[in-house]
Amino acid sequence: MGTMGSGELLLAHDPALRRNLWIHRRPVGPEPVAVRRRDLSRATRLRWLNGERDRQTAWDAYEALEGAPLLKLPPQTWAAVRFWLHDLASEIKAGSEHKSLLPALELDRVWITADNRAVLLDFPCPGMNNGSAPPVLTTIRVEGFSAAQKFLNAVAEHGLARTTPTSTPPAPLHAGPFLRSLAEGRFESPEFLVGNLQSLLGKMAEVSRRRRLAVIGLALGPALVLALTLAAFFWLANKRTARTWPAHFPDGAELRAELRAYETFSDHPAAEAAGRRAGSEAEDAGKEFRRAFRLHIAGHHRALVQDSNFWTHPVVAEALTADQRRIAEEAVVDDPTVSAQKLEEADAMIRYLHGVIMAADTELPHWVGFGMFWALVLFAGMLDLGCVLLLGESLFLRLLGVATVKRNGDKASRLRLLGRTILAWSPCAVGAPLSMALWLVWLPASQASALVMMWALGIFSLLVGAAIAWALWKPARSLQDVAVGTWLVPR
Repeated sequence: MGTMGSGELLLAHDPALRRNLWIHRRPVGPEPVAVRRRDLSRATRLRWLNGERDRQTAWDAYEALEGAPLLKLPPQTWAAVRFWLHDLASEIKAGSEHKSLLPALELDRVWITADNRAVLLDFPCPGMNNGSAPPVLTTIRVEGFSAAQKFLNAVAEHGLARTTPTSTPPAPLHAGPFLRSLAEGRFESPEFLVGNLQSLLGKMAEVSRRRRLAVIGLALGPALVLALTLAAFFWLANKRTARTWPAHFPDGAELRAELRAYETFSDHPAAEAAGRRAGSEAEDAGKEFRRAFRLHIAGHHRALVQDSNFWTHPVVAEALTADQRRIAEEAVVDDPTVSAQKLEEADAMIRYLHGVIMAADTELPHWVGFGMFWALVLFAGMLDLGCVLLLGESLFLRLLGVATVKRNGDKASRLRLLGRTILAWSPCAVGAPLSMALWLVWLPASQASALVMMWALGIFSLLVGAAIAWALWKPARSLQDVAVGTWLVPR
């Protein structure tokens, strides 16, 4: 498996034990492995199995572990490196107490097993003598605990090294003080160092998909829940009204729908277009739109409007407001008689707007929920933006223990955070006006435009969904983080 200054390493198989072995064969003459080393059973050191010394041979057999040398591994996340540091620090602590620590701590003797644990070898790792090995190996003689801290810091620097801008995320903020103390050699004893690492093992090491989804849910969830609740309330109220509406009032349901449509669309900008497309030649087509409703009510529902029993019925009183009753009564008073020609023109527009009238009567919850959702989302966005400006942190990220850092692990500046927040909420700045535009062209007068706007809103929703999917796929770096050069890490 390779040659080294102290001999060569062979891979063997023991048929009796049914496992692979590493045989470290050295020149004749070295002292036998000490009894203290042969009896070691720590998980952070290789288990010695057998050996022999004579005039022709000198060899020692150790268990062969699945894994790879530390120096051949790509950059890793803190979630992995923290366990390596804990294993090596525990070995240094135990070896110092047991007087069985290696005489030299070298990076080329750190072996990472298949289950992501670190083991110190008594010889250079297999394969570290060829051309693929790094040209410089860090060797630190064990002359005290400060040297051991330098060795652990070298392991941390190599494990967390980030060779490309899009490699592994930086270490969490809570790991920063530990790594700085390790680099400066400020730990007073191995026990204190191992204790610090033990506490870090219990903390969140990286932003998970579940945590990222929670951040998105915290920002958008309340708006969605409240909007759906309000829409459901109106929908149930409409269903209840339709189910309990008094059947002994002829045309009562039609009058209800027309009054709701009049109130909903009377000031709608597209009402003018509806009046023109219906054949109106009036200078103010919007007024003609409203005039047609009044004439239709006066011509077809006069008796019903003047029937006080209709308005005092409990279901009618709950479904129609006082303003709607006033509109109906004013229409009857303003037009005591309606000519057949005017009534026919009004009926033509009402027939043309039949879809809108039915929508106002039955689909109002959709629009109410839609509007409420965007209003609450925009409020959440302004709240988050204000928090960044005042506190220098994103509100929803902070509430869930997530921080925004630069590539070197330092906290992102307020300017970067501001850019990230604007990009994160920019879909709202597009979606809300797009939804408003869809509302403005919803009347049948602009059916073609409404279809185009619905397609635009659908494509926009797909893009937003793709951005959310990206954030869940790469929870440590969403698209806005890529744009401004930031990462998401645990606090």
